[in-house]
Amino acid sequence: MATEAYTRLAAILVKADTPQDYTAKYVRFALANRALYALMTSRPHATMKHNPPLQAAVHKVITQAMRIFCQDIESSVERRRAVMKVYITLYGGISLYTAGVLDQPSEKALIAELSAMNAGM
Repeated sequence: MATEAYTRLAAILVKADTPQDYTAKYVRFALANRALYALMTSRPHATMKHNPPLQAAVHKVITQAMRIFCQDIESSVERRRAVMKVYITLYGGISLYTAGVLDQPSEKALIAELSAMNAGM
């Protein structure tokens, strides 16, 4: 299920044109598919090497983040760091929002806040 979900998410993210668009598409997917998103994010990344189809699907999503957020970053270390920052921000924001801890009045407000946090990548 997680492999199919990451593949679906990658197909959505490939249509993103800007960091804000990527963030909006990612957040909308996560909030519209909360149980599935929880499943997708419940597995340690290091264990994915034991499931090549899942690993490939996850990397499709990461590739889209690199396309959007790392256009001007040449160093592989800095690209990795930029993508980690994006995903830490997205995962943390979505998790806090769905738990009712993050004080955002709406999905739209959450997207705006997370977009602002990841601006300038």
